[in-house]
Amino acid sequence: MKKILQHKHFAIIALLIIILMIGLSTLANFGESWDELQFFKYADRALASYSTWLTSAQIIITGNTYDNYGPAFVMATALIARGLHAIDPNWLVSDIRHFVYFLTFIAGIYAFYALARRWMSAWAAFAATLLFTAQPVLWGHAFISPKDIPFLSAFLISLELGLRMADSQPKINGRPPRALLWLTGFWILTLLFLFLTPQFLDNGLTALIRNASSQPQSFLGALMRNFSSSFGRTKPNIYIQEALVLLIWLKLIYLIISALAIGLLYRKQFSEVFKLFGWNILLAGIALGLTTSIRILGPLVGLLVAIYAWQKTDKKSLPMLFVYACLALAVMLATWPYLWPNPIARLIESWHVMSQYPWPGQVLFNGQYYRSFNLPRSYLPVLLAIQITEPIWPLFLLSFALLWKNKYLLIATLLWFVLPLAALIISRSPLYDNFRQVIFVLPPVFFVCGLGVDWLFRHLRQPIVRGLIVAALVLPGIVAGIQLHPYEYIYYNSFIGGVRGAEGRFELDYWATSYRAAMNYVNSIAPANEKIFVAGPSYIAAIYSRHDLRIYMDIDMNTQAFDYAIITTRYRADQTDFSNSPVVYTIEREGVPLTVIKKTGH
Repeated sequence: MKKILQHKHFAIIALLIIILMIGLSTLANFGESWDELQFFKYADRALASYSTWLTSAQIIITGNTYDNYGPAFVMATALIARGLHAIDPNWLVSDIRHFVYFLTFIAGIYAFYALARRWMSAWAAFAATLLFTAQPVLWGHAFISPKDIPFLSAFLISLELGLRMADSQPKINGRPPRALLWLTGFWILTLLFLFLTPQFLDNGLTALIRNASSQPQSFLGALMRNFSSSFGRTKPNIYIQEALVLLIWLKLIYLIISALAIGLLYRKQFSEVFKLFGWNILLAGIALGLTTSIRILGPLVGLLVAIYAWQKTDKKSLPMLFVYACLALAVMLATWPYLWPNPIARLIESWHVMSQYPWPGQVLFNGQYYRSFNLPRSYLPVLLAIQITEPIWPLFLLSFALLWKNKYLLIATLLWFVLPLAALIISRSPLYDNFRQVIFVLPPVFFVCGLGVDWLFRHLRQPIVRGLIVAALVLPGIVAGIQLHPYEYIYYNSFIGGVRGAEGRFELDYWATSYRAAMNYVNSIAPANEKIFVAGPSYIAAIYSRHDLRIYMDIDMNTQAFDYAIITTRYRADQTDFSNSPVVYTIEREGVPLTVIKKTGH
């Protein structure tokens, strides 16, 4: 037992187990969030596109900018949820998805700790990890966000794997024959042409078939009639589609056969190259590709890894980084069907959409409603100041000077936290739902705090004193999380007076996750076959509704007589919808209503 307690990984493993147990015991308290339905419709369509692409050369478009998010995580989550739901049909699909999100968060916590250990002592890294994990905003989103927390975790995991790759960079002895290098270069160019610019071949093939159809006596027209006697008498679209499907299969066959051939040539002439395909490099490349296929900002990880590798071995790292980048590109393309018809153009489109996201709603900030593209520059600084627990920013500022002793962490903090934040503030990029879209920039803040804790621990060696310091730093987040559960993500610190001080001034339950508790209450009081009006995301209530109850949405408001109404307090809907009906129950935290249930029937 003593050996187990003294194991160097005991503390972090114990913490992860405790976190997992807490998550499992509270999982069913978290409601579906507003965005989830559309994201998993997108996941289903992206998964279906693997079949439609190979059979009809078509992908299924979701629209409304969802396609511009990479679908890697939501596709994986959808597949896992299907499998687990088949095993246990009584387990709600929504809860299974939330469990997957939370497991991803736990993996991100471990990656955070592993990164922190690079720059500070084990106990300081553990303290920084506790600070990071205990943030109510992060904990709350960890159960309900199919995009922001998964991207944060993927970013951390990808960076840790990338730095491990750089630490174990293989030594390549000798150089490959020049002819083999030229052949490899030509092969890579053919792959780039076939898979990154497919529109040239597709458009050319389409034009050829249309011309042959309009001129059936031409050589190509006659050739096509040998395959189909009706060619030239029917519309050419069916032949175009068949030709494009054939072209897709030919490209895949070429990829497999040519890759095997190139591999055999290297095996005979320069087998040293296979050192560049070790597990560390493969895992890092796959992780970077998947991270980019969650959000277009994923390549920032690659930049941080490249800087670290260059600092270690200078230009000797270039072959490894080249393989790393190629693997990431291949994985990103393989897991993002929307890109396939025209990858370069659609990547540029996705970058533009994500940087200037056209969200049509209004944002409540400091008591006023703004359009998402017209927010004051104080938006992010204010929210970061009031939604992160009180000890963090003073500790960060006091510890910042310690970065000068760690050149790489200083660069990483600038590129990962300072510059993205400054760019968003200066450009006034559209934002909404508080700062959840930029959660991924927060880890450097906690790494810097960890440096400060490490400095304190070097000067204060008494375990009790250290424990009291960590407790003082962590307890504000834990206490607030317990008080707000399961709506931890609406957290505001005491600088603004908590959730009560934020009421009417800042967004609270913007994802309407409290609809689960509201529906559970209606389930307990409503007679059979009652009509229930639900403002906004009515599908959330429908997930948890009794089977006999009938759920209605906003478009039905003036067409039906309802028995009960479930109404969010967002946009003051609780004050405008059924304003003359009495409130019979309120979902609230700290005395602040998040959702109200009104008795609308007689």
